[in-house]
Amino acid sequence: MGSSEISVVRNYIGGSFVDGKSESWFDVLEPSTGKLFAKAVLSGKEDVDSAVIAAKRALPGWSSLEMEERARWLDIIADGLEGVFEEIAELESRDTGKPISLARSVDASRSVANFRFFAGLLLEQETELFQMEDATNYVVNKPVGVGALITPWNLPLYLLSWKVAPAIGMGNTVVCKPSELTPMTADLLMRVIDGVGLPPGVINLVHGEGAGAGEPLVSHPDVDLVSFTGGTSTGEKVAASAAPMFKKISLELGGKNASIVFADCNMDSTVEGVVRSGFLNQGQVCLCGSRILVEDGIYDEFERRFVESVEKMTIGDPLDESSDLGALISPEHLKKVRSYIELAKEEGGTILYDSCKNGSVDAAQLLLDKGAEVDRAEKNGMTPLYIACEKGHVDAVRLLLDKGAAVDRAAENGATPLGIAQKKGHSSIVALLEDHLYKADIDATAPVATQTRGKNLANMMVDRLQSALDDEAARKRQRLGPRADMGRRLPRAGSASRGRVAPAIRAAPAQIPEGGTDAARGVGWGLIFAFWHDSAPAHLSMHLRGGEVGYLVKEVPVLFDISTAVDAAGRGLSVAEIFARNDPNLATLRPINCAAQWWGG
Repeated sequence: MGSSEISVVRNYIGGSFVDGKSESWFDVLEPSTGKLFAKAVLSGKEDVDSAVIAAKRALPGWSSLEMEERARWLDIIADGLEGVFEEIAELESRDTGKPISLARSVDASRSVANFRFFAGLLLEQETELFQMEDATNYVVNKPVGVGALITPWNLPLYLLSWKVAPAIGMGNTVVCKPSELTPMTADLLMRVIDGVGLPPGVINLVHGEGAGAGEPLVSHPDVDLVSFTGGTSTGEKVAASAAPMFKKISLELGGKNASIVFADCNMDSTVEGVVRSGFLNQGQVCLCGSRILVEDGIYDEFERRFVESVEKMTIGDPLDESSDLGALISPEHLKKVRSYIELAKEEGGTILYDSCKNGSVDAAQLLLDKGAEVDRAEKNGMTPLYIACEKGHVDAVRLLLDKGAAVDRAAENGATPLGIAQKKGHSSIVALLEDHLYKADIDATAPVATQTRGKNLANMMVDRLQSALDDEAARKRQRLGPRADMGRRLPRAGSASRGRVAPAIRAAPAQIPEGGTDAARGVGWGLIFAFWHDSAPAHLSMHLRGGEVGYLVKEVPVLFDISTAVDAAGRGLSVAEIFARNDPNLATLRPINCAAQWWGG
């Protein structure tokens, strides 16, 4: 399906296909590939004048026909469109970037149906009269005159047929101007009309841009009615041009539609409908829902199912029968869509965040591959990794870690991804994060002074300590009620918490001096220790490359300078000696199961 041949698209004026007066052309590109599809006439005022003259010349003869005769012509045109049904679908798919399945079910089908519908409507017209005591009132339907029909790029033939059929059916003649982005099926309609022998001048068509062809058409003194479908800003210009001459005018402009979902909805059909409303024709329909308002009670379920449904949609070649979504109409429109994404980010929204919140790994992978910021946080400071850890989505956590997500980045509540995973009891994620931290530390080869991994591990320990404090606070609440001390929030390395600057990381020497029975030649080292917390032992395991580590002694955070773990001669010190060197008050403590272990590099 499809062809590499470049089509030539001409104006259709007075029953003939003609070149433009200026002999200028514009390129028509396939949105899905960016390849040259056709070359079309770039019309100007002279071309518009010729088309209006042809329409005005044809008006008396056409409007004098009986309504039944005009209805017959509409049916003939419908027959002609049915004969090129598949060509309509292919041209619309290539011209607009929409999936060919949609082009068949909507564009091709409804274009035929529009002519059929208005043919039937004409045959049902009856003379209306209202009898009064001394008079009889008749309603007389008369054509307005020459109509200017301007159509958009999203539903080219569908909307053009929706305008043409009733206009000529009621006895008017018309000049059509399709979007310069999608001229192909308008040209096909003219070929059908030419083939069935419709009287010349009843339907005319000029191609071109809004300024060169659209504006002269709307403002032409012999144009009696204007029907415009397109953007709101352009609609304002159309109205301003037509109003001084009191032309009949119809404007169908852009919308900002909301899908409102209540808790008593049928979830299956609602999700299906909202997805269709948002993504039909890649969302490029004025009736598409651009906002979704969901009642609180069903928000999480709706969000999850909505995302799952969208993820099942296939993005691909518009001519592929399996594609659900094709291409946006133009690079300019793509830029516009991306600008709204950036606006959402500026306002605190993160697309990757929502994908990770729902465990949508495929969507997250796609977003990351397209350049999404792996650590872009919500306004509350929660990163995609944090929310994935909170919700228990192991695969999403694994993906984010592979993409370099910051393990130690705390949210505004002071918790890190590891801390929230521990709190929620997601043991597999806790193990994954700890393994990641350990490997990141022992595999590093850069000098300690240039590393920040110690910060991660310091915060990991703080998370463990914070968890112990939270547990203790919970026990107090059980014993003493809600007025009990809720516990303290520990400061974190590299961040600000509750207005306090957390302990900074100070790099130890890049190399631990040789010597001593416990010292090694490398830069790697680990410290494993346990301590008393209100008579309850809390066990910690730390792997760190030096720096300052916070730990807790009787609910008091203490900074522990690892550089003091060896003496001047390079001899490894015992845990008790290290404690004493950092704070003489710690020498009296009785840490249990303490050991200092060194690893060489």
